[in-house]
Amino acid sequence: MRQLAIFTFCIFLVSLAGCGPQTQEFERLCPGPINIDELMEEVSHSPLLPFRADGTSQLIYADEKGRKSKERVDVKIWINPPFDIYLQGDIAFDPKGLILGSNKEEFWLALRPDKIDSFYSGRWDQAGGGFVSASAGILLEALGVVNFESADEWEMAASEKFTVLAKLAKDGTIIKSVTIDNCNRSVRKIDYFDSKGELTALAEMDDYRQVGDNLIVPRLIKIINKAGAKFELNIKLGNIKETRFNEQQEKKMFNPPNSSDYENVYRIMGDKLVELKK
Repeated sequence: MRQLAIFTFCIFLVSLAGCGPQTQEFERLCPGPINIDELMEEVSHSPLLPFRADGTSQLIYADEKGRKSKERVDVKIWINPPFDIYLQGDIAFDPKGLILGSNKEEFWLALRPDKIDSFYSGRWDQAGGGFVSASAGILLEALGVVNFESADEWEMAASEKFTVLAKLAKDGTIIKSVTIDNCNRSVRKIDYFDSKGELTALAEMDDYRQVGDNLIVPRLIKIINKAGAKFELNIKLGNIKETRFNEQQEKKMFNPPNSSDYENVYRIMGDKLVELKK
């Protein structure tokens, strides 16, 4: 099974070069890293300071009957690495129509566009690797807080453009992959899979910008969540600034809202989504 997973992983890597016609017009190619440990160290320990940002985004979501809708969402993001993040989105004149956040112990996602009125939450120590932690974990990693955990669980393969790190389960199933640009070591894509190897979520990052002396942040982020709250969020960040948080701000932003304010309440337990009765 492990050999099959690695073979599939290599085929996946080759596909990153693209399936369309390839041109030779001044395309920049860079050799991949030689040592997986050094690459993981470099990526996971990139300088990341507390910062805030404003932005615009498009939220694509489906209701209970599967009907898709689109909403323009003005967002504000505050991040205090390595655990604290808070995103607030204004949907249809509701300044908190979208809330996504986490702290060291727990994570949460609240959606209230149109007729959807749902709250998802869980604890990091109870959430399985297959469920993507109500998307708080995705946004954290998209903004630079990449969690590799044990290096022994990862395999590496490199092409002329990208290097892919794949996390394997004990049976050889790929449960997470991180695509890294060989030229600048920026993380371009993260794929998340469940225990059966099915894609549950992904994040794509582009247009990295230097902010100050020690902060590099992607301005374009796409998050697609296929498990639990199914949605796509395309974010374009601007006005990115380093910041500091006082105790009062941390308490206000990096703690979940009251779940009783939402009609549908769910708890994430491992790979399962449990609906809580009010």
